[in-house]
Amino acid sequence: MADTAKTESAQALFCAIADYLGTQEAKRALDPDRYPTYEDFRVNYTPPLGRKTLAEVITESHKKYADLATTNLKDIERVLKDVMWYKSSVYIAREVMLKVDKLQKKFVKIKKFDWSDVYYVRGDKEIMGTIADLFKNANDQLTDLKGEIDIAPFGQINKWCPADIYFASEDAPKMLKDAVKQNLNFWDLNDLISDMMESGDLLPLSLKKSPNGAEIHEVNFDRKKELKRIMSLEFVKILGDDDKRSLKIQIHNDGSTILIRHDPSTGTASGGKFVVEIEMKNSRGGSLTGMVLADIAEPVDKAFARNLRNAINDAKKDFSKQVPLRMRGMIKSKDVKLYNKKLGTISKELASDPVNEVIVKFLKTSKNADRVVRSWVAYASSTTKLSSKFIIAS
Repeated sequence: MADTAKTESAQALFCAIADYLGTQEAKRALDPDRYPTYEDFRVNYTPPLGRKTLAEVITESHKKYADLATTNLKDIERVLKDVMWYKSSVYIAREVMLKVDKLQKKFVKIKKFDWSDVYYVRGDKEIMGTIADLFKNANDQLTDLKGEIDIAPFGQINKWCPADIYFASEDAPKMLKDAVKQNLNFWDLNDLISDMMESGDLLPLSLKKSPNGAEIHEVNFDRKKELKRIMSLEFVKILGDDDKRSLKIQIHNDGSTILIRHDPSTGTASGGKFVVEIEMKNSRGGSLTGMVLADIAEPVDKAFARNLRNAINDAKKDFSKQVPLRMRGMIKSKDVKLYNKKLGTISKELASDPVNEVIVKFLKTSKNADRVVRSWVAYASSTTKLSSKFIIAS
């Protein structure tokens, strides 16, 4: 699996390259049919006369416009040797830079300003670091109100805004730093982000692997639309699964599902972890970890949240304690298939079954089942009522 930091940096790098080349030239250069691999692009593409060499463009784009301090150029180029990630980076750069008219017309500055005044930042202190500080301040305030309002604090920043990179103007750093002094709550912080997007000073962009082409999608721009999508969800029924260890829950007549499974491979000493994957037919889904399910459910149904949290903790403790005893003498390298089968059996018996029992009982008997399902999906897809606006290129 490719390192997330490196793949996101590769996509940011190509956005910066597209910017340097300009609209018309980028159309010719960022063409996977003409240059099907990164090596083809690097060796065979030549910028127009009077421009810098491609090697200079790549180096300068990395150093000047893409503030990628956590990832060096050699690491990025190793990722780009994977044709799927190269094509994904190219398509996203084309879509973001060359088809920006798909964004709302009110983003006048985004359409008209000189893109060379924009930084493509990933993991930097000035933009993403300051936004992280703003998020922490707002989330701390929400934590202080826990129990007083029916909104759970965010467990991580990407459930508020999952942007992988930010397009930021030269004015953006000061605007964000000034906001830190104001100790904004989420309502005020979201207004700030929205205002900066409208003025063209900030554009949060979530990047998805898109080897066959990319499209721009706006998220949380129309709250009524998002709410309509969330309110269409409900507990439909429990579905079967292949390994009998996962709990698969249908949440819409279109076949959308929530899959909850115990993963023992993440460390038997810690009890493994519960992983939640949400698959939506006509919109983005998302993922969670098991304990977060309880945290999100708490404002809706405190008793269920408490029961689920206890079940998860007990399951992990039992699993951690019993694995060394029941796997004694077994060496994975000698018989991987038998080892994994035995571990899976223990995982089902001591972890999956007791936790699944709590969830299934609640879904089948509680009047709050639909509300909890909706809360899970909204949180996983970063579309809660306190999530920020952002753009997805996918």
